Amino acid sequence: MQLTIHHLGLTTRDVARSADFYVRLFDATVEPAPKTGHSFVCFGGLRLALVPWREGDPQHHAWGDHLAVTCPAHERDVLLNRLAKLGARTQEVHGRIYAHDPDGYTLEFTFQDS
Repeated sequence: MQLTIHHLGLTTRDVARSADFYVRLFDATVEPAPKTGHSFVCFGGLRLALVPWREGDPQHHAWGDHLAVTCPAHERDVLLNRLAKLGARTQEVHGRIYAHDPDGYTLEFTFQDS
């Protein structure tokens, strides 16, 4: 199964401030995501998703810090079977699959047609 990193997501209290920091540090570019309030900071082949902190919403924060991986769409069932064998519970949200590693870090799987 050919997997690639889609993005790494970090929760931040001030998306604009954090984006500015990473842009200046890495000479990065920014891709805003207006629907979600996220910003993707791009540098060195990495997309860093800056996720806005939502006060009083602990469930939202659980999804903020995460690793997103792209999987070929035709291998979706292979991935789901692997996750099941590893004992990882999965949740589908907007066509993406979410799971947690043994330490509780969120893994997000996006799918791309070949």
